[in-house]
Amino acid sequence: MAFNPSLDRNFYPQLFPSEIIIIIYPNVYGSLHLENNIPIRNLGTLFLTNARLVFINQDLNKISSNFALHLNLISSEKLIQVSHTLSYFEGHTVPYGNYMPAPGMFKFEMLQDPRPLNISISNLLFQIRRTEHQARFVNKSVNTTLPPVSDNAFVDPNDPDIMYVVDQNKN
Repeated sequence: MAFNPSLDRNFYPQLFPSEIIIIIYPNVYGSLHLENNIPIRNLGTLFLTNARLVFINQDLNKISSNFALHLNLISSEKLIQVSHTLSYFEGHTVPYGNYMPAPGMFKFEMLQDPRPLNISISNLLFQIRRTEHQARFVNKSVNTTLPPVSDNAFVDPNDPDIMYVVDQNKN
Protein backbone atom coordinates (compact mmCIF):
# COMPACT_ATOMS: atom_id res chain seq x y z
CA MET A 1 0.00 0.00 0.00
CA ALA A 2 1.17 3.50 -0.69
CA PHE A 3 -0.03 7.01 0.08
CA ASN A 4 -0.51 9.59 -2.65
CA PRO A 5 -0.11 7.50 -5.82
CA SER A 6 0.88 9.45 -8.95
CA LEU A 7 -1.99 10.75 -11.08
CA ASP A 8 -2.18 11.52 -14.79
CA ARG A 9 -3.65 14.74 -16.23
CA ASN A 10 -7.20 13.28 -16.03
CA PHE A 11 -6.73 12.53 -12.30
CA TYR A 12 -6.61 8.79 -12.98
CA PRO A 13 -3.88 6.72 -11.32
CA GLN A 14 -0.60 6.64 -13.21
CA LEU A 15 -0.33 3.02 -14.32
CA PHE A 16 2.73 0.83 -14.16
CA PRO A 17 3.92 -0.97 -17.33
CA SER A 18 1.42 -3.74 -18.20
CA GLU A 19 -1.08 -2.45 -15.61
CA ILE A 20 -4.62 -1.86 -16.87
CA ILE A 21 -7.77 -0.44 -15.28
CA ILE A 22 -10.48 -3.09 -14.98
CA ILE A 23 -13.29 -1.27 -13.15
CA ILE A 24 -13.93 2.32 -12.06
CA TYR A 25 -16.36 2.94 -9.18
CA PRO A 26 -17.26 6.62 -8.56
CA ASN A 27 -18.89 7.89 -5.36
CA VAL A 28 -17.20 5.42 -3.02
CA TYR A 29 -16.25 6.19 0.57
CA GLY A 30 -12.69 5.00 1.03
CA SER A 31 -11.39 4.41 4.54
CA LEU A 32 -7.93 3.55 5.73
CA HIS A 33 -7.06 3.04 9.38
CA LEU A 34 -3.37 2.43 10.06
CA GLU A 35 -2.15 0.99 13.34
CA ASN A 36 -0.17 4.14 14.20
CA ASN A 37 -2.26 6.83 12.51
CA ILE A 38 -5.57 8.70 12.51
CA PRO A 39 -8.18 7.01 10.31
CA ILE A 40 -8.90 8.48 6.88
CA ARG A 41 -12.40 8.44 5.33
CA ASN A 42 -13.24 10.38 2.17
CA LEU A 43 -15.56 10.32 -0.80
CA GLY A 44 -13.86 9.53 -4.08
CA THR A 45 -13.35 7.08 -6.91
CA LEU A 46 -12.11 3.50 -6.60
CA PHE A 47 -10.04 2.06 -9.45
CA LEU A 48 -9.44 -1.68 -9.68
CA THR A 49 -6.45 -2.53 -11.85
CA ASN A 50 -4.84 -5.89 -12.47
CA ALA A 51 -2.29 -5.02 -9.73
CA ARG A 52 -3.85 -2.53 -7.29
CA LEU A 53 -6.92 -0.99 -5.71
CA VAL A 54 -6.43 2.79 -6.03
CA PHE A 55 -8.59 5.29 -4.17
CA ILE A 56 -8.59 8.87 -5.49
CA ASN A 57 -10.21 11.52 -3.29
CA GLN A 58 -13.02 13.51 -4.91
CA ASP A 59 -11.68 16.72 -3.29
CA LEU A 60 -8.51 17.51 -5.25
CA ASN A 61 -7.28 19.64 -2.30
CA LYS A 62 -6.98 16.42 -0.24
CA ILE A 63 -4.65 14.61 -2.65
CA SER A 64 -2.54 13.37 0.27
CA SER A 65 -5.51 11.19 1.28
CA ASN A 66 -5.25 9.14 -1.93
CA PHE A 67 -3.92 5.62 -1.46
CA ALA A 68 -3.12 2.49 -3.42
CA LEU A 69 -3.33 -1.09 -2.14
CA HIS A 70 -1.29 -3.71 -3.97
CA LEU A 71 -3.48 -6.77 -4.43
CA ASN A 72 -0.78 -9.17 -3.25
CA LEU A 73 -0.48 -7.25 0.04
CA ILE A 74 -4.13 -7.42 1.12
CA SER A 75 -5.63 -10.20 3.23
CA SER A 76 -8.77 -11.16 5.14
CA GLU A 77 -10.86 -9.31 2.57
CA LYS A 78 -14.62 -9.71 2.51
CA LEU A 79 -17.58 -8.20 0.74
CA ILE A 80 -20.57 -7.34 2.92
CA GLN A 81 -23.78 -6.51 1.06
CA VAL A 82 -26.14 -4.56 3.32
CA SER A 83 -28.77 -3.90 0.64
CA HIS A 84 -29.05 -3.61 -3.15
CA THR A 85 -27.64 -0.09 -2.91
CA LEU A 86 -25.05 -0.40 -0.14
CA SER A 87 -22.12 -2.76 0.28
CA TYR A 88 -18.69 -2.80 1.93
CA PHE A 89 -15.43 -4.29 0.73
CA GLU A 90 -12.94 -4.45 3.58
CA GLY A 91 -9.79 -6.20 4.73
CA HIS A 92 -6.23 -5.88 6.03
CA THR A 93 -3.19 -4.52 4.25
CA VAL A 94 0.53 -4.23 4.88
CA PRO A 95 2.92 -1.48 3.79
CA TYR A 96 4.75 -1.51 0.49
CA GLY A 97 8.34 -0.42 1.07
CA ASN A 98 8.47 2.91 2.89
CA TYR A 99 5.43 4.36 1.14
CA MET A 100 3.16 3.88 4.13
CA PRO A 101 4.11 3.85 7.81
CA ALA A 102 2.23 0.84 9.20
CA PRO A 103 -0.15 -2.02 8.47
CA GLY A 104 -3.84 -1.33 8.76
CA MET A 105 -7.39 -1.94 7.66
CA PHE A 106 -9.18 -0.66 4.57
CA LYS A 107 -12.86 -0.31 3.79
CA PHE A 108 -14.69 0.81 0.67
CA GLU A 109 -18.39 1.72 1.00
CA MET A 110 -20.05 1.35 -2.40
CA LEU A 111 -23.43 2.74 -3.31
CA GLN A 112 -23.78 0.67 -6.50
CA ASP A 113 -23.83 -3.00 -7.48
CA PRO A 114 -20.67 -4.61 -6.01
CA ARG A 115 -20.84 -7.81 -8.08
CA PRO A 116 -18.49 -6.69 -10.90
CA LEU A 117 -15.85 -5.65 -8.35
CA ASN A 118 -16.31 -8.80 -6.29
CA ILE A 119 -15.99 -11.12 -9.30
CA SER A 120 -12.98 -9.30 -10.76
CA ILE A 121 -11.05 -8.94 -7.51
CA SER A 122 -11.79 -12.55 -6.50
CA ASN A 123 -10.34 -13.77 -9.81
CA LEU A 124 -7.26 -11.55 -9.52
CA LEU A 125 -6.58 -12.53 -5.90
CA PHE A 126 -6.98 -16.21 -6.76
CA GLN A 127 -4.39 -15.91 -9.55
CA ILE A 128 -1.96 -14.04 -7.28
CA ARG A 129 -2.35 -16.42 -4.34
CA ARG A 130 -2.21 -19.53 -6.50
CA THR A 131 1.43 -18.79 -7.28
CA GLU A 132 2.26 -17.44 -3.82
CA HIS A 133 4.16 -20.58 -2.87
CA GLN A 134 6.34 -20.14 -5.96
CA ALA A 135 7.08 -16.51 -5.07
CA ARG A 136 8.65 -17.64 -1.79
CA PHE A 137 11.54 -19.06 -3.78
CA VAL A 138 12.49 -15.70 -5.33
CA ASN A 139 15.94 -14.75 -4.11
CA LYS A 140 16.63 -11.10 -3.26
CA SER A 141 19.65 -11.17 -5.53
CA VAL A 142 18.82 -10.27 -9.13
CA ASN A 143 21.50 -12.53 -10.63
CA THR A 144 20.35 -15.81 -9.12
CA THR A 145 18.67 -18.53 -11.11
CA LEU A 146 14.99 -19.02 -10.38
CA PRO A 147 13.86 -22.54 -9.51
CA PRO A 148 11.68 -24.37 -12.04
CA VAL A 149 7.99 -23.53 -11.78
CA SER A 150 4.91 -24.95 -13.43
CA ASP A 151 3.25 -21.57 -14.10
CA ASN A 152 4.84 -18.92 -16.25
CA ALA A 153 4.51 -15.74 -14.13
CA PHE A 154 4.61 -14.69 -10.49
CA VAL A 155 5.05 -11.55 -8.38
CA ASP A 156 8.19 -10.77 -6.39
CA PRO A 157 7.03 -10.49 -2.73
CA ASN A 158 9.80 -7.94 -2.05
CA ASP A 159 8.61 -5.62 -4.83
CA PRO A 160 4.94 -6.07 -5.84
CA ASP A 161 5.45 -3.97 -8.97
CA ILE A 162 7.77 -6.59 -10.48
CA MET A 163 6.38 -9.68 -12.13
CA TYR A 164 8.73 -12.47 -13.18
CA VAL A 165 7.87 -14.32 -16.38
CA VAL A 166 9.41 -17.75 -16.85
CA ASP A 167 10.06 -18.66 -20.48
CA GLN A 168 9.81 -22.42 -20.47
CA ASN A 169 11.70 -24.33 -23.13
CA LYS A 170 9.29 -26.04 -25.54
CA ASN A 171 11.71 -28.92 -26.45
